[in-house]
Amino acid sequence: MQSENLLNINLAQAAQAASSLHIELTDRFFADLEQEEIGGGVVHAEILVKASACSLFNVYVKVQGHVTVACDRCLDPLTLEVQAEDVVRVKDADPDDADDPELHYLKANDPCYDLSWDLYEIIETALPLQRVHPEDECNQDITGFILTSPEDYDADEEEEM
Repeated sequence: MQSENLLNINLAQAAQAASSLHIELTDRFFADLEQEEIGGGVVHAEILVKASACSLFNVYVKVQGHVTVACDRCLDPLTLEVQAEDVVRVKDADPDDADDPELHYLKANDPCYDLSWDLYEIIETALPLQRVHPEDECNQDITGFILTSPEDYDADEEEEM
């Protein structure tokens, strides 16, 4: 997950500013994450950081846009709309003292948190489980190889004999 396009945010400064950050995630963002599910897209992210007790930061994330994934049926590119909201909780504490699996922890002496992978996960989990083109829009060259019913399979066997 090495990237030149990281979203390192100084949480203390962002919380003190009390204003939303607006970030455009493009094809390069998804490519830099070195993941294989999302091929690209344009997603607008709105991020608001609020500090709370015990050195805890609540990072409110709202994403909206579209991404490109492979169609489950024909493997051609498929554009899907995405819209989601979530809260990422980050604690300013030593990660070795991690006591809550729902929290993320800041590295020692580093007030910045890389939100890249969290944004990716929010987008990925907002996508539908089945990702297919609408009826009759899949690549017919590929779907022609897929057997649609047991009768098709029986007919193919009889032709071969």
